[in-house]
Amino acid sequence: MTKLITFNDYLSKAENGARVLFDFYGYRLLDGIKGETASYFIMDLKNDKTYEISLSDAYELIACYCAAVDRYVILNTIEDLICKAA
Repeated sequence: MTKLITFNDYLSKAENGARVLFDFYGYRLLDGIKGETASYFIMDLKNDKTYEISLSDAYELIACYCAAVDRYVILNTIEDLICKAA
């Protein structure tokens, strides 16, 4: 589940804190907390867009990033998620 959201939506979902998990070739993966609820986001820094993604998609990206998977695989995964945005 990937959803294009406004920056204000992101701020609302991260009102109790947010962390940058990694920056990668113009994209930023973050998490955010609101109350007891955690949310996960990709920011497209080149196009100034924010996407909410699922925990499983965030986990896959983090696992690939930490395992030093080829950068094109990670970029393709990010871009595939963005293309699926509702």
